[in-house]
Amino acid sequence: SSIPSRMFTFILGAVSPA
Repeated sequence: SSIPSRMFTFILGAVSPA
């Protein structure tokens, strides 16, 4: 199953500032 882009963006936004 491919991961939804929304989830990817959510993770990216959560890891970016980290």
